[in-house]
Amino acid sequence: LFKQPDIGTLMLYSAVTGCMLFIAGLPLKICAILGTGVVAGAIGAFFLLHHVHERVVDFFQPLDPNTQVGYSIHSIRQGGLVGMGDEAFMTEKLPMAESDFVYAALVEDFGAILACIMLCLMLYIINRLIHDARGARDPFVFYAASGAALLFAFQIAINLATTLNLMPPTGITLPFISFGGSSFLSFCLLFGMIFAIIREDKWK
Repeated sequence: LFKQPDIGTLMLYSAVTGCMLFIAGLPLKICAILGTGVVAGAIGAFFLLHHVHERVVDFFQPLDPNTQVGYSIHSIRQGGLVGMGDEAFMTEKLPMAESDFVYAALVEDFGAILACIMLCLMLYIINRLIHDARGARDPFVFYAASGAALLFAFQIAINLATTLNLMPPTGITLPFISFGGSSFLSFCLLFGMIFAIIREDKWK
């Protein structure tokens, strides 16, 4: 992932892996060493990869309204509570509006109320995964459900943070919402397998 380079996905998988190792009981000293390695890798990416350096530097500059994130923030402001519907026009200027910045497009078209309802549904899914993980009898089911919840939650958090200018753009999609067959199919397969093993665990 670092070689491709796909730093956004590398960050996502590193965060999920780190949390899974912590949940599995890895000593805090080793967690700290691994965390230090991740930080060192992030610093290395900043100095070695031009596009990473450029995005991080741009993030700490005053927001340019003619950039992806600038269009994204403006789209969210225009949407208001109920959205602009067919009158929305900023989404047409927003690059990657159908994938990386789909949340901004949804807010402009349908409003903040509907967008918040969508987030509440996602939070409900995360809560159900955590609940099923805590009630699992088989340790494998516990770890699998926990990992799925972490992956789902972190991917949502990274996508929204990018959209709201809380972190540099990463190219991470919003699960089940962003356009793209590979992302949608991957999460369908993931949740299908997780629900299957949770159901089997409850029947034991």
